[in-house]
Amino acid sequence: MINHLRKTLIVAFCLWHVTALTAYSVTDAMSELNIFGFIRNTVYQKSRPYMFSMSLWQRWPLFAPDPLRRVIAYTFEAWTGDSWEVVGYIGPDDKSAFHSSSMLKLMRRLDENEHQGSLRERLAYRTCSQRGLLEGTKIRVIRSYHVIPRHARPQSISWWMQWEPHWQSNEVLSTTCPDTPVL
Repeated sequence: MINHLRKTLIVAFCLWHVTALTAYSVTDAMSELNIFGFIRNTVYQKSRPYMFSMSLWQRWPLFAPDPLRRVIAYTFEAWTGDSWEVVGYIGPDDKSAFHSSSMLKLMRRLDENEHQGSLRERLAYRTCSQRGLLEGTKIRVIRSYHVIPRHARPQSISWWMQWEPHWQSNEVLSTTCPDTPVL
């Protein structure tokens, strides 16, 4: 009997905790949707004392009021004599490298700081070494990006399913492979 009561209390506490976190995490924009509005209006005021006493009061907009909406990718191309051939890629479709936090940080730095030319060049030279390209091979780096739209009101799932990104590209570096390998 006591064991059953203990389990029931644990389950009830977990449900309360998850509901309180959900209610407190709902943003103003999300609260306009029916289900989130209901949760926020019915639970939010009741959960505030609990959230404050447990120091769980931080809200998402405090840490990311303007989340990143730009998606970037870098393509490395080598000149084969008559056309450019893709020899490297770093971007959202490259799950191995892109999801590494250090690679994502590097890409953001490359994209945000135009004075990072030497870093772009080193990355291009590293691609030469990794792909075994010969000294003097022309190589270029193409930056492609698109911006995820921001709307005043949340869009429906069907809208997002139909949305297609508008990719833009520009060449950010053109150089030749060095005589010494770069690691």
